Amino acid sequence: MKNETSQPNHNHQPFNQKQREVMTRLLQDAKERAEEGLESEHDLDKRVEAEVIPKLVQERGLSSLVEKMRQWQEELKGAEAELGKQGFDWHGDGVIDLEYDAPEELRLPLEKAERLARKQRDAELLKYDQAILRVWAAPSADDARRVAEQLLQP
Repeated sequence: MKNETSQPNHNHQPFNQKQREVMTRLLQDAKERAEEGLESEHDLDKRVEAEVIPKLVQERGLSSLVEKMRQWQEELKGAEAELGKQGFDWHGDGVIDLEYDAPEELRLPLEKAERLARKQRDAELLKYDQAILRVWAAPSADDARRVAEQLLQP
């Protein structure tokens, strides 16, 4: 009596290029369907990080430091909110600006100081414009050179 389960039937039929392409496409389609049911690379990385990083922090004895940082973050949020109520905006890198809709009592002194700074800058640049005009009006190259030297001397 023949044992039918002992050896699989190895029927060696030819396997041509077209059949390989079809089989490959079927497997690629199956892989794509399987991928749709799995989490993305990004989601997988984030999930693993959320599981592993707290353990690493704890292993290194940094849990109390992380807790302090959470408290500081809450304090920072409160301070930012208070600055905002007063018309200021904190950028996180130590830079403080006025809020877009800051009260006039804050905007006016800033605008006045900006106007004064522009006037000073423009007055400094005016010397160059005047020297350029004097060079154009100079009767000789020596006169033009003297104009330039006077302006450019330290």
